[in-house]
Amino acid sequence: MAARPPLPTHRALRLLLIAAYGAMGLDGLALCSEHSVAANATIGAEAASGVALRNADAADR
Repeated sequence: MAARPPLPTHRALRLLLIAAYGAMGLDGLALCSEHSVAANATIGAEAASGVALRNADAADR
């Protein structure tokens, strides 16, 4: 099996930044019941937009 070529610098940087952002969010996790309905809605919207951005980036390649 041939070795994979290295990731382009910009892609590696994006992966690093996304990983750091996700790690920062893990510190303050709380149960859904501890949030208001509005807070749960905004958290869900943020997660959905993140998935949409990831899919758009993957489709761009």
